[in-house]
Amino acid sequence: MDFRQIVPADVPDYLSGFNRRKYGQFFKRYEELSRPFFEELEASGDAEGFAKEVEEQIHGSIKGLFKGRQYCDTQFFLMTYTAPAALKRGNETSAAFARELRDAWAKRHPDMAFQLADYDTFANGYNNTIFGFKVDWGNNK
Repeated sequence: MDFRQIVPADVPDYLSGFNRRKYGQFFKRYEELSRPFFEELEASGDAEGFAKEVEEQIHGSIKGLFKGRQYCDTQFFLMTYTAPAALKRGNETSAAFARELRDAWAKRHPDMAFQLADYDTFANGYNNTIFGFKVDWGNNK
């Protein structure tokens, strides 16, 4: 398992792409990067083992100053890219991986727990609402 396929070194780049205009493009880029990881996961059928290993590697990779910021960025990345990519694959093992990763993360970081959402929830949310209020974007999609 190559940890860099699931949580790449350029997480800040992906986070900068989490906006209405760029999310689809960055998500496709992430799908390509993570495809080998998910194929290996699905072949193994070990969602729990893979999720625990990824969470442990994340924890071990965060070093230096600004650890809190790194954990925040990683949590946001898992919520907006990793989990939606797993759910979008339509495979039960990948979906179970998303749930197991969320649970492993919440166990170690209860104050940073997150809920699962699929790609369409994020992508369509940009087009339809801001903080729950319907917005008409006109032709600026």
